Amino acid sequence: GFNWSAIRQAPYHGNPKMTDDSRPAATRNGGVAAKVWEVKLRLQFTGWLQFLPTALWGIIFLLVAGLCALFVQPGPVIHALFYLGLLLVVLCAFDIATVKYCRIPEPIRNPYRGMDILDLMRNRT
Repeated sequence: GFNWSAIRQAPYHGNPKMTDDSRPAATRNGGVAAKVWEVKLRLQFTGWLQFLPTALWGIIFLLVAGLCALFVQPGPVIHALFYLGLLLVVLCAFDIATVKYCRIPEPIRNPYRGMDILDLMRNRT
């Protein structure tokens, strides 16, 4: 796996241009905001952060529709919230399945052996 301890030891998670003073203010002193920031960075660098907004909005819509259906007679607004939430969760599952697990193999370029750098640049244009 990835060595997360090396990132934590480097200034601002490995970015040499940013120091601890240039980090977001809420994450400088540790605490909950710093932990959320670390989780955000971990999700970002592992490629899972892009799926989070769709999944969270889908779950929020499903929860709101479910809670409203408990206290109020289900009507068109509650049905719309439910189906919108369901659509977002299914969309997120489809994105995860296609982007993370069902990759189409890409053709590998032929190696340019025996060419110098100028011949290689001419060949690529």
